[in-house]
Amino acid sequence: MKNVEFLPNFKQIEPVPENELRSPKTKPFRLCTFSRVMQQKGILDAIEAVDSLCARDGEDAWALDVYGPVDPSFKVDFERALAASSHTRYCGSTTPEDSVGVLKSYGALLFPTKWRPEGFPGTVIDALAAGIPVVASKWRYYSEMLEDGVTGFSYEFGGGSNDLIGAIDALASLDNDDMMHMKRACVKRAGSYSANELFGQMAKKIESKW
Repeated sequence: MKNVEFLPNFKQIEPVPENELRSPKTKPFRLCTFSRVMQQKGILDAIEAVDSLCARDGEDAWALDVYGPVDPSFKVDFERALAASSHTRYCGSTTPEDSVGVLKSYGALLFPTKWRPEGFPGTVIDALAAGIPVVASKWRYYSEMLEDGVTGFSYEFGGGSNDLIGAIDALASLDNDDMMHMKRACVKRAGSYSANELFGQMAKKIESKW
């Protein structure tokens, strides 16, 4: 194809100010998912991982909040998993305008997707703008949005809860200074997905054609 340029996803959200960033190194270490609640998003892996971490580290060591609309085909399995877990709660859905305000209080976003067509998920942009690292399966476009050890940690796509635990442990092992450095890197990276940045790129592409 000729005269076609690729531009990534963008969102019109305001990143959290740097002076509002806080270290999450307190108990419980609060994790969240922020996507459509469905089997392919790895929600059961997230619940199982947090339950296993609490069994290992203590009942008050970890907590998981799940946000997003529940897919009807997943409702029964999800409710069963919630009932069996004392460390996970369902928090409903939020508006796009509230995403950064909700996410900024968490230690990390879990994104254990198993969906092969996964593209450039807006929830990852939300997390970056909120200054929280992302722990994710290494889906096709992971490396175009995130960087291991800089904005989060990953594990191989198709892995299970044990692989997710390994990536969570890598994040939790950071000292306070390194954690704060990662949070600042997330906010910086979020700037790449702002409307102003993308419109600026678009203008340059158009000008270069004339």
